[in-house]
Amino acid sequence: MGKLRARVFAFGILVAGCLGFSVAAGASPGPVQFNLQDGNTTVGFRYDPPHAHRGGPLLIMIHGASDTHTVFDFFPGFRAAPELAALGLPVLSLDRVGYGASSHPNGDTLNYTTSAGYVHEVIQQVRGGALGDVPSAIVLLGPSAGADIAIVEAGTYHDVDGLIVCSNTSQLQPAIFQVDVNAWFAQGDYFDFGVDFRTQFFYAAPFAIPFLINLDNATRSLVPRAEIQSALTNFAAPFRGQVTAPVLLMQADHDAIFIPLDDTALFSSSPDVHFTLLHFTGHKIFEHPAAHALAVLDIAAWIAERF
Repeated sequence: MGKLRARVFAFGILVAGCLGFSVAAGASPGPVQFNLQDGNTTVGFRYDPPHAHRGGPLLIMIHGASDTHTVFDFFPGFRAAPELAALGLPVLSLDRVGYGASSHPNGDTLNYTTSAGYVHEVIQQVRGGALGDVPSAIVLLGPSAGADIAIVEAGTYHDVDGLIVCSNTSQLQPAIFQVDVNAWFAQGDYFDFGVDFRTQFFYAAPFAIPFLINLDNATRSLVPRAEIQSALTNFAAPFRGQVTAPVLLMQADHDAIFIPLDDTALFSSSPDVHFTLLHFTGHKIFEHPAAHALAVLDIAAWIAERF
């Protein structure tokens, strides 16, 4: 098993490095501001293929808790958004409201319902030509809490053509319930997960790169309190059965936050659900070398086959 682990680890670094090299000299993504009905704003970052064909499918990527859009444009070899664009898929990566360059309203307002509504407004504006062209299809991707919000959005509004759920299943790991969340919430309407929690729960140490863990922690964001309250009550659970679009479920075998289950049966209204289990990988699949490039290629292939 040790030799196999080393080979998979090395292969992941090799493929990720090749993808990263191919986009290293690319232009910086162009920011796009979306004005929301309640006065808040969402800022997105557009990654266009080198030879874009207008009117094709668009992937919208929304990050999880304590991250920003940069989780998809992180470090050479670990830049999912520009790598997908280099493979020919236009990408719009969002700073969700409460994070990064977007508005920061009271964190107690940013539950899953509200956050999903903001993503819905962005999707409607994109369909209305906000990016200068109208995509033939929109696929929404989210990891972790971002996946919960994507599930609520897709299950409520039925306005996406595909849904990609990363690092998220219907059951939390028992260890999560041993965390002192009251200490988090006592910090205020925005709080810090802290380095220890992120290191323990976001990464599978034997399969991760210490430098990337440290960089990730150094660039972490504060978290809206209502977002985690929604997560702990499993608010997204009933919306899985309400998603009517094709679904790709992408889960890590060493995820310390979600039990790595195949939730295909829970997406009972979807005509097409595909499950992928990524090996030698912790919660943040796009920052683990054994999984990053494989995840990017699987996402690109899944979209190309359907849209």
